[in-house]
Order: sequence, then structure tokens, then C-alpha cells
Amino acid sequence: MGLKKNIDKSLVGTPFEHIGADIKGNYKTILITARKKYAVVDWDNHMETKGMTPVKKDTLPIARYAASKVLNMVTSGIEHEEMKRNITQFLGKLLKALEDNKLPADMQVTETKIKCQPHYKYKATNGERVSILVDTGLDAIDVHKGWVMERITGAVKTILEAADMGSVRGLIFSYNMAMRQKRIKNQSKDSNKGVC
Repeated sequence: MGLKKNIDKSLVGTPFEHIGADIKGNYKTILITARKKYAVVDWDNHMETKGMTPVKKDTLPIARYAASKVLNMVTSGIEHEEMKRNITQFLGKLLKALEDNKLPADMQVTETKIKCQPHYKYKATNGERVSILVDTGLDAIDVHKGWVMERITGAVKTILEAADMGSVRGLIFSYNMAMRQKRIKNQSKDSNKGVC
């Protein structure tokens, strides 16, 4: 009841002032990313989502995975700075793995049924939408990386905004700068080893 009162109080002076909060349950954490899109964590740490990427079937598997991981970090209850650091590391490593072709192709495409047979849909490097039969195998080389990256960033964008984490682009920039500084530091150590 206290949470409902706090939400109602926070809506005073906004266009939503007369709508009020309708909370059915007792939750430790609630993350609302948009109307009818939310995640709740109960006191036994069970998460329930509605309308978000982790539960949508038409989302790329890699985007669903990324959104689920980020959502778990956001609702974990850890301090904001540690959470931001963890999310930055996770997204940076995930997008680096995508860039280096280390992610399986079936994680980067959407499965669909055509004449009752499973197909995978993806966008070829020429921009054309392509379907391939599962039994013909999957080739990661022609899955357009930029398109997959857009789906991943789109899946986590609203979660990050709702948790006041900044943009995906900003987090990736931070990750790349940290990796660059680490490389420079390691190169400096290696060059100092040779000096007597």
C-alpha cells in the first residue's frame, strides 16, 4: 500500500495525476519501461515480466538474452554504480563477441514456420530479408552485424532508460575506452620489462 501511495504522490502535477497506480501484489522491485511493459521481482526473487523483450517470441534470441541479463542486473538490488559497471562490461563483451563472429548464427536470427517447417529469418548483407531451412545449416558470415546490433540495443534501451543508466551507445563507449586504457597499460608494462 505504501508503494501505491508513493507512486500516486509522484504523479501529482503530471498528466497522469488522476490515473493513479494499480498494483496487484507485494514486490521488492518494480521496473516500468512503458505503458503495460514492466518487470516485477517479488520477495523470493522471482521475476515476472509483461510486454518486454525477454518474453516476446518475435525477438532475436540474442536480443532476448541481452534484455534478460540486463533486466536481472537492474532488478538485483546492487548499488547503481556497480550495476552500471556490470551492465557496461556485459554489453561490451557481448557486442565484441558479435563483432568477432563468436556468436552462433541461430542466436542472431528469428525462427519462423513456413509450411510447418522451421526456418530462420535474417537480413543478408545486401539488405534483403532471407529465410533458410534449418537442415541446410546456418552460416554466420552473412548475418548483417549492424542489424543484429540494432536489435540488441533496441531490446535493452528502455530498460536502461528506466533504470537511469544512460544510453547503450554511452555504455559501449565507456567499455571501449576502458579496454583501450587497459591495452595501453599492458603495453607500457611490456615495454618496461625489457628495460634493465
